[in-house]
Amino acid sequence: MKSFQDRLFKDFDAKKVTGKDGKTRRVYTYVGDYAAWTLTPDDLDRYKHLYIGGGIALIFLYIWKGVVSFPINSYQYLGGANLISLVPLMALVMGLYSFIRAKKEMYLRDCKQMKGLILWGAILYLIFQTAAFVLCVVYM
Repeated sequence: MKSFQDRLFKDFDAKKVTGKDGKTRRVYTYVGDYAAWTLTPDDLDRYKHLYIGGGIALIFLYIWKGVVSFPINSYQYLGGANLISLVPLMALVMGLYSFIRAKKEMYLRDCKQMKGLILWGAILYLIFQTAAFVLCVVYM
């Protein structure tokens, strides 16, 4: 089984370089594939603004539904479902932050990680919020 370091640096080539002070250090250069956007810069900016707006709306609605004092908010199972849904929401926000900061070209591994965080964070958040909705209907 490969070690963590081998898996982490599998797309990098390590070279030993001697510095001016005589010490040897490793320099890693990327030799893997790159991912690049096929969108025009205007379309990419539009998508980034849409994702920012959607992320802010999700965070605002999550906080708002927890702060508003409805009798249904005292239902313990609903609180549990909302608390569990915080984890995929945080993963989704991390993926959105990576998308917003993404450059024209990026490492393929980073692109796949960003895509996975956004996709699975959104799907799991939807599932837990749907469960919270069903619990609200059952409680009523």
